[in-house]
Amino acid sequence: MDNLRQIWTKLHEAQMGIEALMTPQSTESLIQQVKQEEQKRKRYTKWMIPTTVLIVIGISSIVLFSKQLSNTSIDSWQLSGLILIVLGVVWMIGQFVYTQIPFQESNYEQQSTTFLQLAYQKLQLRKQLTVWGSIIYLLLLIPGILMVAWVNLQKIPGYLGIIGLTIGIMFGLAGYIIWVEQKKFNRTYGNILQKIKRFLSHE
Repeated sequence: MDNLRQIWTKLHEAQMGIEALMTPQSTESLIQQVKQEEQKRKRYTKWMIPTTVLIVIGISSIVLFSKQLSNTSIDSWQLSGLILIVLGVVWMIGQFVYTQIPFQESNYEQQSTTFLQLAYQKLQLRKQLTVWGSIIYLLLLIPGILMVAWVNLQKIPGYLGIIGLTIGIMFGLAGYIIWVEQKKFNRTYGNILQKIKRFLSHE
C-alpha cells in the first residue's frame, strides 16, 4: 500500500512538472490573465488617486481658512502635521504605482520568462506591502491628523481620552482592512503566483 502511495505521489509530482512546462499558448493565457487583473486595478486608480488628493487639499484648505478666520498664522506643529499627511499620500500613491505591472507593446517583444519574472517580483512586493505599506501609511497619517487638529483638540474636555480612542479605532480599522486586502490578494493573485512560480522553476 505504501509503495502504491509513493508511486501515486511521484506520478502526481511528474504531472505537476509537465503542467509547469507551459506551452506558448498557455503562457500567453497566463499573461492575459495577469493583464486583465491589472486593468481592473488601473480602473480603481481612476477615482482612488484623485479622491485622495482632493481630501488632502480639503484638509489643508480647512486649516488655512480657520487660521485666516482667527487671524493667526499656521504654527510649525500644524505645518509638520500637514507635511506628514502629504508624505502619507505620496507613499500610498507611490507604492501603488511602483508595484503596477507595466503592460506595453515592448512587453510582448521580450521573452515570456523575462516578463513573468518581472510580474512575479511586482506581485510578491505588492503582497508584502498590503501589510507593511499600510502600517507605514498609518504611522504618517495618524500623527499628521492629530498634529493638525491638536490646537482645537486641547479645547475639548477629556481630549486625551478622545485621542486614545481615535487612535485605537483607526488601528483596529486598519487591521481589518489589511486582513481584507490580504484575503482579496490571495483570492485574485494566489493562483496566478503559483502558476508563474511553477513556470519559472522549470525554465
